[in-house]
Amino acid sequence: MLEERIGLGGRVVVVAGAGGGGIGTAVCRLVAEAGGAIVAVDAEADNLEVTTEAIADAGGRSVA
Repeated sequence: MLEERIGLGGRVVVVAGAGGGGIGTAVCRLVAEAGGAIVAVDAEADNLEVTTEAIADAGGRSVA
């Protein structure tokens, strides 16, 4: 449903500060639900594991 409303299919979005399960992770999940692919960036690489799982759960594609 979000994909139909926002329509990010075929687009790539870079999200800085994406790790750790906070706002950045939520943005990544929403982008995935809207059909976009995500490049997730964070100063703490270990924090990106939570984000990549959230993106996969939303059916999205990502590179951390």
